[in-house]
Amino acid sequence: MPKSKDIIIFKKSYELALDIFHSTKLFPKSQRFLMANRLEELTIEILERIIHANEIRNKPPILKELSARLDRLRILIRLSKNLTYIDFKRYERLSLNVDEIGRMLGGWIKYCVKERK
Repeated sequence: MPKSKDIIIFKKSYELALDIFHSTKLFPKSQRFLMANRLEELTIEILERIIHANEIRNKPPILKELSARLDRLRILIRLSKNLTYIDFKRYERLSLNVDEIGRMLGGWIKYCVKERK
């Protein structure tokens, strides 16, 4: 089993986390505690779940939980754009990265389900 830091989905998620942390610095002061904090927490939770899933045998439940967190992250990123906390270019970049991670996650889930049969 490769170390979590070496798997591609972790690397992409780590890059996304860095981008989100840089983006939340631009949020209005009134939203840094609420919206920015929630975005940052979700990205950390996603990284933690990837590490956890990589270490256990029964991956599908953790991966499905990870997928739900990724969906919540998508919504918060879109909301941040609609509230003009981030510009469209940054929104587009973040969204593309989340979509790519989602595709990787979907592949990982399919592989794990197929492997169990």
